Amino acid sequence: MEPPPRLFDLQNSARILFRNLKENSRRFTMDKTYVRVPLHILFWALMYFLFTYLKKPLLGLPDEEIRLLMVKEVLVIAAIFYFLSYYVFSNFIARRKFVKAFISLILVYYFYATTVFLEFKFLPYFFSIPGRGYQAYMQRTISDGYVGILMLKNVGEIMMDFTYLIAPALIVKLFVTLIKLSRQALKLEMENLNLELVFLKAQINPHFLFNTLNSVYSLALVRSEQTADTVIKLSDLMRYTLYESNTAKISLEKEFRFFRNYIELERIRHSSRITIVFEINGDYKDLFIAPLIIFPFIENAFKHGINSASANSWVTIKMWTNDGVLRVEIRNARFHSGKRSTSVGGIGIPNTKKRLNLLYPGKHSVKIVEMDHDFLVALDINLR
Repeated sequence: MEPPPRLFDLQNSARILFRNLKENSRRFTMDKTYVRVPLHILFWALMYFLFTYLKKPLLGLPDEEIRLLMVKEVLVIAAIFYFLSYYVFSNFIARRKFVKAFISLILVYYFYATTVFLEFKFLPYFFSIPGRGYQAYMQRTISDGYVGILMLKNVGEIMMDFTYLIAPALIVKLFVTLIKLSRQALKLEMENLNLELVFLKAQINPHFLFNTLNSVYSLALVRSEQTADTVIKLSDLMRYTLYESNTAKISLEKEFRFFRNYIELERIRHSSRITIVFEINGDYKDLFIAPLIIFPFIENAFKHGINSASANSWVTIKMWTNDGVLRVEIRNARFHSGKRSTSVGGIGIPNTKKRLNLLYPGKHSVKIVEMDHDFLVALDINLR
């Protein structure tokens, strides 16, 4: 049994969305590798100069000797950093294997302390180090032999030396990781909202479609001249939601044309029983907007502003542009029979606001006011 057409369209849209995301992710990863390697080389070059600057006063060595010694320092710290970043953190800490992580940290200390001991043991054969502080540190470390690196009196000093050397790399790594996590969270949120938009496009309120088709049927029975025009408007509306709006931005002129078709179909559905006012003003030919970002508020106005048992049903929609800013004011009658739903176009007012926050951060405002007899939505979007 094949899935219903609307569900089939939804599945196809979701499949295409995730396939594109996967391809873009693979391409981005390849591009990122070419950028990441030079950045890492540049970072360790900067660390080399930083270590040279910090340790030169302690060692009191000439420039050539201190530079040669710092090559060893950078290689050791870089090796430890990559071991921690790409093995310990990802395999143990991220997976909550804290015992293995603790053992790995002990091994890291043992490795670094061994390099320090070997440096202090054999460096005097090659260099004469005049730095008094460094000489004292050296004597304290090697005075008890190789076992001395495990003694509590030396562990603290070696750890302090290790910490201030690896801290810059770990701080940068933490900063980059936080940026990646925030971007991943934003990407996931956008994917969720895109899927919600797919749902919105796939449905456009089934009740509206069924009622419109019933209206077309009624018009056809009486051979009304409006029949053909109604079918064309419905066809344009479906074509726009399913095909033309599959872009990040679309011309405001096309979006307004979609609104007109939708509202005209609502007029035909409800005939003269309700009052509908729709106005558009301003110059909008060169403006673009995220598709269907306003439509949920319009659909909501008709959903909650019309009561078949009341002759006082009305909807007023006014849109105008001024210096690249789109202003929208939507009002509808409010009825107090039954519990009021907060859904908008099937995706909810909170999700509509969330989509606005993601697509127009700091460039929009939404005001929703529930009064005794009417409901107001005032929306401003800076499209520049």
